[in-house]
Amino acid sequence: MSDSKQDYTVFVVDDDRVSRRLLETILDRKYVVELFDSAESCLERLNVRAT
Repeated sequence: MSDSKQDYTVFVVDDDRVSRRLLETILDRKYVVELFDSAESCLERLNVRAT
């Protein structure tokens, strides 16, 4: 298995938009990044993925 960017997804959850974007910028070079402004929205995304 190669460790390509598509092998991993990182969920960034923070209510501060600037913090989310900063973390996205840092992580985006090696990981697929999904941003969420609340835990509820992240959990909804996980629930959708699981079904």
